Amino acid sequence: MSEISSSLSRLEIMEDFYQENKDKLLINVSHPINETNFIEWIERHHDIDTNLGILASDFRRYTTHISLGLFMDQIGKISAHIRSLVMTEKYVNVILFFSGVQGAPVKFEKSNTWVTILFYGYLSDIITDIKFVHVNETDEKTLIILADDASYSGSQYASVVDTLLKYTNHNQDIMVAIPYISKKAKNKIKKKKLESEKIQPGKKGKLIFSNETETIYSIEENIELDEKSTERKMKEQNIDTKKKMWRDLTDIGYIRYTMYFDHKLADGLSTYTDTYALGNPLHIQRCKDNWGVLPLIGNCNEEQTEAINRFRCKRVEPETDVGWEKACPSPFYKGIEYKYKGVVVKSLYDVFP
Repeated sequence: MSEISSSLSRLEIMEDFYQENKDKLLINVSHPINETNFIEWIERHHDIDTNLGILASDFRRYTTHISLGLFMDQIGKISAHIRSLVMTEKYVNVILFFSGVQGAPVKFEKSNTWVTILFYGYLSDIITDIKFVHVNETDEKTLIILADDASYSGSQYASVVDTLLKYTNHNQDIMVAIPYISKKAKNKIKKKKLESEKIQPGKKGKLIFSNETETIYSIEENIELDEKSTERKMKEQNIDTKKKMWRDLTDIGYIRYTMYFDHKLADGLSTYTDTYALGNPLHIQRCKDNWGVLPLIGNCNEEQTEAINRFRCKRVEPETDVGWEKACPSPFYKGIEYKYKGVVVKSLYDVFP
């Protein structure tokens, strides 16, 4: 770290860092749903079994593509909510928190680091400090902003909240700044707060979820919402039957969600990665007896699709065959070459003294 950096405050360093890198944070990219391939994919399921075709149609209806523009709109809305909250609650301190592992650098290739930097761009004029790993207790009313792009299971985010709660008191509220979150994740995060309250009643601040955050749903949740909202209102036993059909078809021990971003297709623990990337049939887990590559995401070139196919289905070594740049959608934020004072930096620990 240079002498110049060590003499500046964290806010001054963050502002300099942001101004030097802000034009690299977004790219012109779009990966809409490939409707032509989706139609063929659904028809292939219908050819095998009528019920399978119905579930494939449901899968398309519940699939959501979050464009980069829509994602940024959500960050903007949550940022506006934070501004309103700061004014009404009269927070003295507003801390932007970069989460990482104790003793380890906050890496740029993590999506939560990228999203936190994006939030800084919207809120730089009201942020009073930048923190890493944990914060200390204070007597002043404080809002801690903890950001990420989405939370599916809630495990990682809840772990960070749990750590924060160990170091904060009743004056410090935590703002859950996540544009997209599942009900399961929300409940898991809330559970950490309740557990903390049991240990130290009345000694912890509030856990705040933005009213601008969008809820994401599993297939079973969508089936129930969809059928109950239609005029024909399916009978409860038919809803249960349909949900059971889906469960029997795709159950692999954890809940997945039918959405993807322009900046990322989540892993197979969170979404239907092989289905979206390669068009794998719903009734075949992974790539066994794959009926040919039929990507359901648009604007993925042949080289990317074949690279994913080799990695996901033929199990080649990723470091010799598939890097993040060959994924589709490509998590471009992993490849941003951040600089500070003209020098390439690998983590925020290289920026802050």
